[in-house]
Amino acid sequence: MSRLQKKCAIASAGLHLLLLLILVVGPAFVPTKEPAAESFEVIEYTPLKTTDLPFSGGGSPTGSPVPPAPAPASPAPKAEVKPEPAPPPVREVKPTPQPTERPRSEEPDVADTKPKKQLPSVSTEIVTRSSADKARVQKEAAAAAQVQQRADAQRRSAQVGEAVRSLREGLSGSTTVELLGPGGGGIPYANFKQAVASAYYNAWTPPAGIANESAVTKASVTIDRDGTVISARIIVPSGDAAMDASVQRTLERVKFVAPLPEGSTESQRTLPIIFDLKAKKGIG
Repeated sequence: MSRLQKKCAIASAGLHLLLLLILVVGPAFVPTKEPAAESFEVIEYTPLKTTDLPFSGGGSPTGSPVPPAPAPASPAPKAEVKPEPAPPPVREVKPTPQPTERPRSEEPDVADTKPKKQLPSVSTEIVTRSSADKARVQKEAAAAAQVQQRADAQRRSAQVGEAVRSLREGLSGSTTVELLGPGGGGIPYANFKQAVASAYYNAWTPPAGIANESAVTKASVTIDRDGTVISARIIVPSGDAAMDASVQRTLERVKFVAPLPEGSTESQRTLPIIFDLKAKKGIG
């Protein structure tokens, strides 16, 4: 191999190594993009049905909004169950024996003697109460709280359905009530993901004075089949404390969004919700 061929081979190998190094190390220096909000139209009405298709309809633009479900009667305040204080230590007290009188000696030289008094015997053993009753009370209270939470969700769903039936039937047979919707008549419906995102965007009030106008917070919500929110949490914070705090308050405030599409088979569905400050200000 000539000297020129050797130089060409070395230069080619060096270029290949340089390209390999760029491919391997280069992505580490590329800044990661923040999650961007998906483009969707925020709806201002409450869809009574949802679909996986990318469109909405039903109702009337001049119709009446679905009335909120009536608040359930406040239950009587539960008496706070406090563990009973442990009883004082039980002391075993033996009866004091009565002194017996010894017969006097008939002999004049022998002096009468009295028996010594015996002190009562007191047991110092402390009797402690078992914690089984306290654990049982706490377990029963937790189970009752779970049952009450599930019953409240079912009651809200039933109340919304009853309100809708009342609107459709009207006050009399000749009264017609139009529900608010994009148009087309009938029950208003919308895309499920759009309905869920709109519910959170409408409930979100960002704080004023956020320095980063491009702040984005990503959350994840899980919705039950009847529309009840099972769980909601932040998965990618924006880094701005005020922004993330406002999103967290919104996640805690929204308890019901929209039922799952009628054709779906799953019992619950998890969706990402991206809270984009710039998009919120553009919408609002």
